[in-house]
Amino acid sequence: MMLEHVDSRVLAALRFVDATIGSQVAASLEVVGPGVRVIRNRAGVHVLVEAPGFNAYTAAFRDPPAVAATSVALTVHDRGRRYLSRQVVVALPRDPDPAHAGLDDSLFRTVEVPLYPAPAGSLGVGWAVLRLSIKRGATDQGLPYAYVRVVRDSDDELLAVGMADHRGEALVTVAGIPVTSWNTTSTSTSPVVSSVAARVTAYFDPTAYDENTGRWPDPDVFEQIFATLAHSAEQSFDLASGHAEARRISVPVPP
Repeated sequence: MMLEHVDSRVLAALRFVDATIGSQVAASLEVVGPGVRVIRNRAGVHVLVEAPGFNAYTAAFRDPPAVAATSVALTVHDRGRRYLSRQVVVALPRDPDPAHAGLDDSLFRTVEVPLYPAPAGSLGVGWAVLRLSIKRGATDQGLPYAYVRVVRDSDDELLAVGMADHRGEALVTVAGIPVTSWNTTSTSTSPVVSSVAARVTAYFDPTAYDENTGRWPDPDVFEQIFATLAHSAEQSFDLASGHAEARRISVPVPP
């Protein structure tokens, strides 16, 4: 038997993480896109090895030909349905110079892709949990893949983001809420508090999702353009460790 040594160049490595706590997702994921091939290595990292227009580039390990800057859209599905499907756009080619390994666009750095929990997703101990039904105005029509932002009252810090599923049902989780903390406001006589006052807003982009054409939402884009989207009025919540609250949120979107 003869052994053949083959070298090839990869295009990118993607590490899918839980959006709440940042740990790597161990679930069985399907990562697909037109003309791409993605393989999962032993470390659970998904490696992009083929993409349209990069055949000669990936075949040349030492001296790859120049290629025009482009991007590929990948869709991620969790076969266990604990996480919501999403799209992620990867800019190519990534910088292959080892001297630039510390840069964000380095080939030697994984692309971190947060996955957001589906309504049936797992919950961690001590998380504050919001179960939201996001509707079109006063109707009972759910808004698929609506985007949710949770902002702390005291300093407007973004505490969490989340997405609804295809029915408009969202599970938004916030980790790190202390059981008790010092009261920093002057409106209460209690020296400690057991909750964090926050505001929650839901946003909707009707162009973000179309299962019939294979278009899935990209939460990264939502975060960039949320100020331009139809959105709900802010709703106030008291987030507490281990506490769950369910509520309806209406977004004024034309029928």
